[in-house]
Amino acid sequence: MELTLREILSYGTVRIECTGKNNQVTAGTGYVVEFKQDEEANTCITVIITNKSVVRGAEKGKLVFTRESEDGDPDDKKQHKVVLSQFEKKWVMHPDPAVDLCALPIDELVLKAQTKGIELFFTIIGMDLIPTEEQLDELDAMEEVVTAGFPDGLWDAVNNRPILRRGVTATHPRMDYKGKKELLIDAAAVPGTNGSPVLIIEENGYFDRDGNFYPDENRILLLGTLSTAPHPITDDRPERGDVPAAASPHPPFNLGVVIKSSCILELEALF
Repeated sequence: MELTLREILSYGTVRIECTGKNNQVTAGTGYVVEFKQDEEANTCITVIITNKSVVRGAEKGKLVFTRESEDGDPDDKKQHKVVLSQFEKKWVMHPDPAVDLCALPIDELVLKAQTKGIELFFTIIGMDLIPTEEQLDELDAMEEVVTAGFPDGLWDAVNNRPILRRGVTATHPRMDYKGKKELLIDAAAVPGTNGSPVLIIEENGYFDRDGNFYPDENRILLLGTLSTAPHPITDDRPERGDVPAAASPHPPFNLGVVIKSSCILELEALF
């Protein structure tokens, strides 16, 4: 089965559930990328990217994967849940305390599942989608974006699918909002979508900021990672939280803070 670009985004997103010391469970979002480990040997490390604030204080964590069918396609009705202890300690934190990003290597988790006869299905959101300075200069102040995550803890628990949403950039992607490697989007960002990838996906041609049209090209750019507060969930309603959201650091008016994807490269350097 050949996946569309938006299906690739969907299957590259992973639901993260964290349990803290008080046994409160919170839901967040992560997405899968590959870090290059050795350029000459062309070896990579597969990791999940999310916010530090998602896993902070988590003693136990759960990752929900879709299983792969014998044909190599996603078996949407079958899931594989990985439960990890000392969850927060397993993540590699971005070296800058002010950058709300971290990464979890998952190659061992994949191999462990394979020893049980289980193949995991997920797609990789490529690091080559991180925009260059030249690509950022082609963008306008307002561009349409797509994101995938679990707003208010909501998800399709039967098919293990996130919620896809659209919005627009609220500050220019080329500029650093308030001097930080961040931008704002108007995409109804709510707790539970923290850690969501934010992309520009334009198929069948696109216009640059000067009005030039490129009819035979697609434009797919990973702008960054959404940063909001995790959303509490309960055991009897795992598909959606039914308690008030925790205080969120994101701005009002349905605006969301996006940590620029260039910060992922700084994380990659740690590997």
